[in-house]
Amino acid sequence: MNPHENELKERELEEIRTFRTQQQKFRYYIIALSVASIGFTITKTFDQSLKLSQVPLLFAVLAWATSIYLGLKHLKGIIGSIYTEVQRISILRGNNYLTGNNPRKIKLANNELVQSQRSDSDKLKTIGNWSDKTFYIGVLLFLIWHILEMFLRTSLK
Repeated sequence: MNPHENELKERELEEIRTFRTQQQKFRYYIIALSVASIGFTITKTFDQSLKLSQVPLLFAVLAWATSIYLGLKHLKGIIGSIYTEVQRISILRGNNYLTGNNPRKIKLANNELVQSQRSDSDKLKTIGNWSDKTFYIGVLLFLIWHILEMFLRTSLK
């Protein structure tokens, strides 16, 4: 056995923890920016009457709302995957009330949970990516709306 094996394993675990923490911080940041963007849009248009030129803004708000929903769904999924991993550890240790110490049941339950985790991981990755994309789509639509409003003010003078 490599004399540095324990040190490498500990460093790997620390990097995994750091990655997960940073991933969650980023997700919270995107959610907070989306909420702030919706609030800013409401403040910016509070005293305006509804106009056709605000259609891009409507879609920007819908994109940000979608980003919030998907971001929260992603975080909820992460919490679920952590719970599943805790259950899997309990099964592997023989502490689960359904499998007990039965090696056949432990192997079967572990295989099912691993398969479930892989499937959930792929779904969570897709949800997280779409949360990011819808945030950026909202930003782009907001900029389009703003440029359109500037153009309309300039052309009306």
